[in-house]
Formats: sequence, structure tokens, C-alpha cells
Amino acid sequence: MNPSNAPEFPATGYPVNQIPVNRLTTLVNQSSEPLSPSPEPIQQTTPLLNEEAFYPSRTKRRLKGIRLPVQKLIKWEMFCLLHGMSFQEAVERAMDLLAAQPVNWLTTCRYDDHDDDWKDEVIIFFERLTGTRWKRERDDEARKEVSQYTSVTLKCGIAVSVYRFVPKRPEDHIGSFRYCLGAIHEAAQAGAADPEQYLEYVLGTLARDGKMK
Repeated sequence: MNPSNAPEFPATGYPVNQIPVNRLTTLVNQSSEPLSPSPEPIQQTTPLLNEEAFYPSRTKRRLKGIRLPVQKLIKWEMFCLLHGMSFQEAVERAMDLLAAQPVNWLTTCRYDDHDDDWKDEVIIFFERLTGTRWKRERDDEARKEVSQYTSVTLKCGIAVSVYRFVPKRPEDHIGSFRYCLGAIHEAAQAGAADPEQYLEYVLGTLARDGKMK
């Protein structure tokens, strides 16, 4: 045998290309680079308290569910859009202005769902005693003619008008506020000293004669 062709045997006694390999050793373990420790898994933490419950929008505000007229809501939202404010800010400002009005205005005005309009004590009194709905385009002009009188005097004139009214048919009734103007001027003279007492007297007379609706 040619010595130059003889296989080389290292100190292990095996040929170089026949050195046994440990099959249980992985490719990673065979790498000469040291293994880096695997990162620890992140533990999911559960908050002990509901943090959102402590937000100022939760602690200092309260949800208020209301229903608003569709057409008015569209108009108000457009107003907010044009003026760069939120609807909530607009509502807060409007309520601040409303609350700044005189107390008697707040307590004597009511919102009428049927007519979709605000009505003061005189309009409400007129509608209850006459059974006729107040119409802005008709009755507001007539009321301007007696705007110099107090609401008590206007009520007296309305009550006197109801007392004097004689229907020709059962369904007849006072058709407008203008019908009451004459009695209002008379009431201003008759009850000048104590209009409250005069109104009480007229209403008592209506109740006694069965003319209260």
C-alpha cells in the first residue's frame, strides 16, 4: 500500500471523516457562541381598581338622557359646528344664561310640547279659561296693545271676559285674546287698588256660577 494514500488517523483512532457525532447534540449546542438566557414571559397584571372611574369626566359629571326635537337638534348641531364648540359646551352655556334670568320668569314660563313653544303665565291662564289655544301671529299683536299692564291685570280682564261671554251654541267660545282687550282696560281701573284681590273675586264668581272650564 502506498503510504501517501493511507488514511490519516488522529489521536482518537478514527479516520478524520469517520469521527462519530453525538446525534443528541442540537445545532444550537454545536455553535461555538455562548447561549443567551431566554427572556422571562411578561406577567399580565390585573388593575385592582377601575381607573376610568376616577377620571374627572366621571367623578364631576353625570350622564343625562333627554329627547330633543329633531329639527331643533339639527339646527343646534350646525350652530356648534359653525362656531367651533362642542354640543355639551353649548348646553352648559345656555343653561347658565337661563339660570341667570329672573326667578319669576323661570317659574311662570312653561314649555308646551303640543305647540313646541314657551308660554308664560298669561298665555297659560288664557288657554285654560277660554279653551282656545294661543296663536302667536294672532294674539301676540293684540297683547302688545295692553303691554303696560301687569300679568295680574291681564288675568282679571280674561276672567271678566269669560264671565261675560254668552255662547249662542254650546261649542262657541272666545276665539282670540283681542276679545279680552276691553275687559282688560276695565279691570285696570276696577282693580287698581288691589289687583290680586280683584282677580280672586272674579275667579270666585266664575267658580260659583259654574263658568270655570
